[in-house]
Amino acid sequence: MATPFPFTASTVLTAAQLNAIGESVAFTPAFSSITIGNGTRTGTYVQVNKTVYFQAKVTFGSTTTLAANTDLTLPVAASGVTTLDSINFTGIFFDSSASVFNLMYAIMIGTTAVRLLAITTTGTYAGAADTSATIPFTWATSDTITVAGNYQVA
Repeated sequence: MATPFPFTASTVLTAAQLNAIGESVAFTPAFSSITIGNGTRTGTYVQVNKTVYFQAKVTFGSTTTLAANTDLTLPVAASGVTTLDSINFTGIFFDSSASVFNLMYAIMIGTTAVRLLAITTTGTYAGAADTSATIPFTWATSDTITVAGNYQVA
């Protein structure tokens, strides 16, 4: 994707330049602690000025495994965030065998990744827990992780 245009307010853009603003870019999302095996992963992002909008999905196959502490590498490094900051984010862990959607929360891990956390209700208030082979459920074929969000870049 092209870098932001160095134009002033009085610059007249061509049709090609206007079309390039906010152009969707495909990327292959990288998830730590997930061995994809015969699963699939897809992602897209759009950068408009200094804001990146992204979405990513992994679908488990019969040889896909998840160990622990799942992080998603962002398509473009974030700016102005530190580890443990939250970002505008939504995500779902889907257990296909039970047809159950589990909400997730994400926190920044440096400027290049977000940690995907399962929302838990073990105490008085909702909390969050690291993912594992059994959290938020035991992962199996056709289960999915779907995420989307936006954040600022330099």
